[in-house]
Amino acid sequence: MGEGRNRQHGSRRRDAFVEGEKMTRRASTGFENGSADEWGARIDANNPADLAIDTVPRTGTYCFRATGREWWNGIYWDVPASDEFYVGFGLRTSTYSNQFNGREFFRWSSGATQLGLAHVIPNGRIRIAVDGVNYDSVNNYPHNEYHWVEIHIKIHATLGIVQVRVDGTLWIDRSGIDTQVGANNTANRLHIGLKADGINVACRHFFDDVIFNDVAGAIDNSWPGDRRLEPLIPNAPGDVNNWSLFPGAGEAAWQDVDERPPDDDATYLYSAVDGNQFLVNLADWDGAGKYPYKVHVKCTARKVAADPDRIRVIAKQGGVTVVGPAEDLLTSYTLLTYTLDDAPDGGAWEDAKVDALQIGAEIEV
Repeated sequence: MGEGRNRQHGSRRRDAFVEGEKMTRRASTGFENGSADEWGARIDANNPADLAIDTVPRTGTYCFRATGREWWNGIYWDVPASDEFYVGFGLRTSTYSNQFNGREFFRWSSGATQLGLAHVIPNGRIRIAVDGVNYDSVNNYPHNEYHWVEIHIKIHATLGIVQVRVDGTLWIDRSGIDTQVGANNTANRLHIGLKADGINVACRHFFDDVIFNDVAGAIDNSWPGDRRLEPLIPNAPGDVNNWSLFPGAGEAAWQDVDERPPDDDATYLYSAVDGNQFLVNLADWDGAGKYPYKVHVKCTARKVAADPDRIRVIAKQGGVTVVGPAEDLLTSYTLLTYTLDDAPDGGAWEDAKVDALQIGAEIEV
């Protein structure tokens, strides 16, 4: 497992990359770490083996795939309870539409109590179902290709809202309706996955660029819009490295933190010295026809022993280094995310600022 195992304390940093997008308030992921385990995602599946990271993405390298039959297979995120939320994701469905009563792809709930769902019904239309009442689109959802789906739900006994947009066009638009189930006037759990009702034949949904917004705060409190999360991977040394390399066989530091999915203890950087930092440069971003809005710096790290070691994700651009909050480490690897609303030197992100970005970490012992 490397030299770090024999230390009394210290931490290991495995893999790091940047994922940029129009950031949401609650959660967002493009699955570009090669894992669905981001933002505290949890498995919610009759058969977890039917869930996988796949390589047929909408953007980047990876996406999430759910295979389903007559049971639900998916993942969910616990979010702060809210009576109104927006979700957006790239969705690619299979071609089995006419064989099923419906193919669910999204649910919202209050704990274990399901409050509503979205599915594609046999005629190909999208249906939102809330407490036995259905709201259907007029248009048919295309199969075997990605489209951008956004859903807006307001939970209320008389002022409820159900809206669905596909590729920016409003397909379902109902307001002043009852969207409350019993006494449950908020949702705190959001699910993506698949359940194929009506026949025991497997089909698949593919998800990418998943975004959750609620209405709290002054930004990111409405429709996400068509967002794409694109990874930038370490590819060159940064301005500083006080961490040690493993295996230390002549590789550069950035080569120990550039794997996706992470390679566990095969390669990593490690340190047991308080304040030690490292930085790496990233591949340039292809900004043609696009603009960056926010950046997520993601890394996977663990500590070696049961000491109170912590780590801070850092970023540098324009001669300015910003330091994220101290994160407690476990003895098992954990994915950490530090979101940069603005560029380190101030102001909005631009292509040149993204290209100049360095990322890394600082240890706190």
